[in-house]
Amino acid sequence: MRHTLAATFEPGAVDKKGKPNPTLVITGTLLPGTELEHEQLAALLDEKDVPEAMVEFKNVNNVLQISVEFTHEKDIAKAGRENLKLRHEARDRGMSIDDVKADREAKAKAEKAAEKEK
Repeated sequence: MRHTLAATFEPGAVDKKGKPNPTLVITGTLLPGTELEHEQLAALLDEKDVPEAMVEFKNVNNVLQISVEFTHEKDIAKAGRENLKLRHEARDRGMSIDDVKADREAKAKAEKAAEKEK
């Protein structure tokens, strides 16, 4: 996996009340090597279902070291595989992902109704 990382540091920043508020902003980009890695990372970093994040930092011999760890309760490997299958199905059928989801739901409802009639 490739990645980029950038940081900005504003030691003299102040908040709206003029109180010192030094800031360090670290931004990065993860470029997964495979479609599956992409889907798994997307499932882990889902804005609708936010993962836990733990940040550790230390100063060792005047070198600042920062580590960020994301954890999630859901099965990220499984979610990534399901999302990849969904994306491939949408591509193969020439449909949007939302349309494929709606189609799947409609088929499931029809099957359930057919089973009740038996």
